Amino acid sequence: MKNRISLLAIVSVIIISLACGSSTEAPPTEPETPTEDSGVDVVATTVAATMAAEPNQEVSPTPTFTDDPGVDNVATSVAATLQAAQPSSTPTIPPPMCLPAHPGAQPPPAANGLAAGVSGSDAITLYDLQGSIAGTKTATGLSWPDELQVHLGGTSGGISALPVVYNTLTGGGGNQLSSVANGLVSGLITLPNIVAITGAPGETLFAFSTSDSDAGGWLSNLYATSLSNAASAAPLLTRSEGDGFVYLPLAVRTNSGQILGVWYTLSLYGIGNINFQPYRGLYYFDLGSSLVTEYLAFDMVIGGFSPDHSWVAFSPNSDFAQPQSIFILKNLLTCQEVFLPFDPGSNQNGGYVKFSPDNQLVAWMEASGTSPMDAQFRLRVARIDGNMLVDAPINTLAGLAGGEIPNWLSTLGWIDNHLLVLRIGVSNGGSLLVMWAPDPNQPLDPVLGANQSVLLASGAFLGFSHP
Repeated sequence: MKNRISLLAIVSVIIISLACGSSTEAPPTEPETPTEDSGVDVVATTVAATMAAEPNQEVSPTPTFTDDPGVDNVATSVAATLQAAQPSSTPTIPPPMCLPAHPGAQPPPAANGLAAGVSGSDAITLYDLQGSIAGTKTATGLSWPDELQVHLGGTSGGISALPVVYNTLTGGGGNQLSSVANGLVSGLITLPNIVAITGAPGETLFAFSTSDSDAGGWLSNLYATSLSNAASAAPLLTRSEGDGFVYLPLAVRTNSGQILGVWYTLSLYGIGNINFQPYRGLYYFDLGSSLVTEYLAFDMVIGGFSPDHSWVAFSPNSDFAQPQSIFILKNLLTCQEVFLPFDPGSNQNGGYVKFSPDNQLVAWMEASGTSPMDAQFRLRVARIDGNMLVDAPINTLAGLAGGEIPNWLSTLGWIDNHLLVLRIGVSNGGSLLVMWAPDPNQPLDPVLGANQSVLLASGAFLGFSHP
């Protein structure tokens, strides 16, 4: 009998210990109700929210007793208690997905060259990756040579058949979306000021935005269309907030020759004396549902967007008067973030963030000085984990321009995973387009070694060409 009492005492101690060792977790917090972005008209905006999933808690079985004299109640109680104390074999619940849900990465096709233009000329010159001229096209009435004013279709049919969509200035002060292919120039649609044209690489599918004025101030429309349907394109979104910000398309998501959605930001239109455009917020318009999803809020300054739509570089900055001090690289699929602090002397912001096609390298510019007009630029290149490869003021980069110290410099994009294209301002007022391998482990020429560059073209960059 004493043994039975002792055993009961032990069991009681075990049960009390288990009860004291357990804790009750707070129930998961309910996600906030999505709210509509004041900067988006016509459609509802899905606001980003990340929900935490809590693992299910197992409830310990309560020991049962019976009056059956043939059953040892104490032994049954001990067995039940020990069983409850065993770790659960239930698999661990995976962490919650990154929210808002991403439509999926879309890796671009490999570039086979680039296009360049010169101010005051209608000529578009295409170059291969060795810097040889592949062909020329005449874009009659081209407004000005800029990659946001031109979209190149695919080169698979040859340079003559290559379709080019571009902005033309009209006599009445408006703009006309035009195209040229096989020597034939066509006016597609007459519009107010065209802000930007952005298309799917190598396809005649593109988005564009416009700006105008109304009683409330600025009026902006966002469009997406194919070349064959451009003449009848209707706005997807309209914005009239009176704050000077207009739609600026960043990328077009496509599948099987159809536009699925448009990635865009908001740009302060018509301002000068700045080195980096104040792009704010990141949004995706889904053509299937006609809904907008907000991935970054308006108080986030966008520095760059990866070619496959999966990474974005941004700086938290709600006050225009305060300079940026960091770029945060965010993977929109996993919510992974990498922090790239600016150089301590970079007090005039940064921008032109360009991701390599495989998202393993990132290049950007920073500026310092007493004002944007006298800014001194710095080129920086890092691996996606934040390890720096290049951190150089441009006055140390004379080797990239044949021995001449650049007047200014901008990052344009990566031709492949290791070759970066730069636009370098030179003393005669012109500019050079130079291909450079910033990673010393992946030089242009293993014999020549690292830090070698190749002159590809002169003039303004109009975009990469694709098959």
